[in-house]
Formats: sequence, C-alpha cells, structure tokens
Amino acid sequence: FGAGMTGGQGFVYDVNETFERRYNKELIAISRLVGDAYEQYLKALVVEHLEKTGSPLARMLLDNWETQRQFFWHVMPKANVVQIESATEGSAESEEDEEAVKA
Repeated sequence: FGAGMTGGQGFVYDVNETFERRYNKELIAISRLVGDAYEQYLKALVVEHLEKTGSPLARMLLDNWETQRQFFWHVMPKANVVQIESATEGSAESEEDEEAVKA
C-alpha cells in the first residue's frame, strides 16, 4: 500500500491488524489516530459516507466508534510528514522569536 502516493492523506481500517506488514515503508508513514483533529476529520468522512451510501459498515463503525477507532491507521507520504514537521517547528521558532523581541 502506498506505492505512488505523492500527496494527501488516507485512513485505513485494519480490524485484522495486518496493515503494518503490507504498506510501503519507504514512501509512507503511518500512525494510529493521534490528536482529536484527525479523529474528528475521519469520523466526519465516515458520517458523510454513511449518508451518501447507507453503508452497513459505516453504520457499525459509528455505532461502535469508541471501540473501532483503535483499528484505524492515518497514512501520509513521508514527504508530507517532513513538511508538516518543518512547518510546526518553524511556527514554534517564530513564537519563540516573538517572545524574545517582546522581552
């Protein structure tokens, strides 16, 4: 999974817990749902999918969200992860610089 993924992000539902052995480790980074923002974004996608398709799986996921959310992986190209980390570090440095100027 992930060959040719050059942008964006994805979420993988992995109830059988086999995904860690099946993705392209050179090109993508995976993590469990970290932070409320990604979890809420994913949940909104599942809600939208349910509304558009009537999917029984989406219904089950939403009805059992507290137990099923642990089976999702957040997937991003490694290049995106580096960009996000750089932007986050840059933002933190800017805030430190602003505090230093104020002092």
